[in-house]
Amino acid sequence: HTHTHTQTHARTHREVELDHLRVGVRDRVLLPSFLLAFPEAEEVSCSYTPLRPEGALAFGLGLRQLTNLSALRLVNADLRVEGSVCLGRALARLQRLRVLQLAGNAMHSEGCKALCAGLGSLALTHLSLARNALDDDACAHLAPLLSSDPPSLQILDLNDNSIGEKGGEALGRGLRHAHTLTHLDLNQNALNAEGMRGLAAGLACLSNLNTLALFNNAIGDDGSTALASTLGCLPALSSVNLVGNKVGEAGATALASGMREAASLEQLLIFHNCMKAQGAEAVVTAALSCTSLKHLDITENLVPDLSVVALETKHREGDPQDRLLLRV
Repeated sequence: HTHTHTQTHARTHREVELDHLRVGVRDRVLLPSFLLAFPEAEEVSCSYTPLRPEGALAFGLGLRQLTNLSALRLVNADLRVEGSVCLGRALARLQRLRVLQLAGNAMHSEGCKALCAGLGSLALTHLSLARNALDDDACAHLAPLLSSDPPSLQILDLNDNSIGEKGGEALGRGLRHAHTLTHLDLNQNALNAEGMRGLAAGLACLSNLNTLALFNNAIGDDGSTALASTLGCLPALSSVNLVGNKVGEAGATALASGMREAASLEQLLIFHNCMKAQGAEAVVTAALSCTSLKHLDITENLVPDLSVVALETKHREGDPQDRLLLRV
């Protein structure tokens, strides 16, 4: 029954979709035979289908035969640590794999270690490990992947994990060699100032980085200062998200200085922080002289109402062509 039902989710012989299925223990055993019906598959998605560890083992047996596979999506598949171990063994055989999305699988550090062991020989361009309860130890396992030679990774999504100080330092060491990276998502982690310093050392080497997302960490003024020092080294950087990072006066002033060196910056989000009037004025003044900048948001800070009015006036007078979308 499962085999017949899941065939309706195979879009073509090259794209197989098994999303949102309700599978039991007996159904999971049939997964290898189903995948073997599509030996030329290049993309497989089994997201929001609860594979669980026992299903991951069966699924991995089928994946091993898909030598043309270039994209695998297993988002919220309930792999857990044991399933991540099984998957890592299978992925090592898929030399054409480029896109791997494994968000929301509770793999933890142990599962990440096993997964990374299987990914070491692959030339991935897109890796998503968001929402996996990854900590600093997991980043130590990830760092060697970032140092692959030649580099290949373009998108790295580690959103909504528990990466802190040591994790930021480990990622920074790996990023020094990740010259192809264009998008780094570290939203909703636990990076502090020291972690940001370590990360910044690697960021400074990423000449192709376009998007940096650090929403809801705790880098503070010292971390913001470390980040600001890298902006002039990132010629392709167009978007930075620093929302909810405890950025105060000193951090805002440092960012203002760094903005003047950012050749391609188009969007800077610093709302829900701790900057006051002086820091806000420094950032707005820098924004008006940063000709590439199109969007600056510094709402939900500690800027008095009178200063908000003054900054809005400064914007109108300094930007008569209305180039900059400013939210204060």
